[in-house]
This record gives sequence, C-alpha cells and structure tokens, in this order.
Amino acid sequence: MSTISHPGRVTDPRREMFEDELGAVVAAVHAKFPDHPRAEVEEVVSEAYQHLQAGATVTGHLIPLTLNRSLRLMRESTVSKGHGMDADAPRCTPLGCRTG
Repeated sequence: MSTISHPGRVTDPRREMFEDELGAVVAAVHAKFPDHPRAEVEEVVSEAYQHLQAGATVTGHLIPLTLNRSLRLMRESTVSKGHGMDADAPRCTPLGCRTG
C-alpha cells in the first residue's frame, strides 16, 4: 500500500477517501434534516456504518447502504420525536402509510 507524504504527516489515500465518502453521507443526511444538530447526524451515520460493516462480507456497497440506513434512521427518529411533522402528514413504515 502506498502512502502520500505531506510535511509533518503521512496519509493513507484509502483512509482519506473513506473519510471523504462518510463526510459526503453526513452532508447529504444533514441536508435532508437541517433541524437536527450535525453532531447527531454524524453519530447516526457512524453507527449505521459500524452496524453494516459488522455483518458485511462485501464492503464495496457499504457507503450507499450507510446513506440509506442513516436516512431511514433519521426519518424514524424525526417521526418518533414529532420533529417537523404535520399532524395530517402520512407516516410510512415497511407495512404501509397512514395519516393522522
């Protein structure tokens, strides 16, 4: 594995790419849920990634799955806490949607 040398540090290109990808997931999720603190979104994304990674046999798909899982967890959290939800807005679960 090659590393890139910068004054005062040595970096792993794969680690930087991984951090950039997770940072992009955090940004995308936070854009959908701007009323939530960024730290909360970072925690949700980190936990989602760790959960998926623990059972993964193939890792190439972890970033898009992390995005999907993070969005789902944030939606569930938002609905359960009542953030930004209109009382008449449909609430959806894997079993279907309902209003009120």
